[in-house]
Amino acid sequence: MAFKQNLPAVAILASAGAVVGLIVLTRPPDEDLLRQAAAAHVKTMDKARDFQVFGETVDVLHADGSVAHLAFAKRDGAWAFDRELSGDFAQRMRDPAMSRDILERLGRRLAQRFNADIKVSEGLQYGFRVHRDPAKGVAGEVAVSFAYPKTPDGKQMRGRYVETFLWKDGRWDSQGVGALFDSTGTR
Repeated sequence: MAFKQNLPAVAILASAGAVVGLIVLTRPPDEDLLRQAAAAHVKTMDKARDFQVFGETVDVLHADGSVAHLAFAKRDGAWAFDRELSGDFAQRMRDPAMSRDILERLGRRLAQRFNADIKVSEGLQYGFRVHRDPAKGVAGEVAVSFAYPKTPDGKQMRGRYVETFLWKDGRWDSQGVGALFDSTGTR
C-alpha cells in the first residue's frame, strides 16, 4: 500500500531526471561552443580570412598573411573573447616591474658568461613577438638588444637577449633565464 502512495513522487523524479538528461545530451560539446563564439568574434574583425581553434586560444589568419592570436574565456557558462595576445604580451613586457626582472635575468646571463659583476641599465631596445609553438601553444618572445663593453682596441660587439614566455591559464609564464646571441659584426 505504501508503494502505491509513493508512485506519483517516483514518476515526478523520473520525469525530472529524463528532462535533465535530455538537456545535457543535447547541449553541444564545449569545444563546439568555443568554435561558435570564435566564429562570431572573427566576423567582427577586419580582413580576417580564416581561423583555427587550439584549446582556449584561436589563431586568426588575415588577408595580408598575418596571424592574430586570441584568448577566449568561459564566463557564466558561455565562451567569450578575452584578449588579443600580441598586444597583451607587449603591454605586459612594458610594465616597469617586468622590464626590471628581464634586465636582471640578462645581467645574470652576462655575469655568468664573463664571470664578473655586471649591472644592466634601463633604456635598451626591446622587441616583442608572439607565435604558436606547435608543441607548447602560444609563445611570446622578448628580445633585448644591447652593446657589449668596448674592447681595448675600440671595437664593440652587439648582442641580443631572448626570453620566452608561454600563455598558460590566462597569464604569461616565463620559461626561465633566456639565451644570449652575439652579432657577427662590430660597431
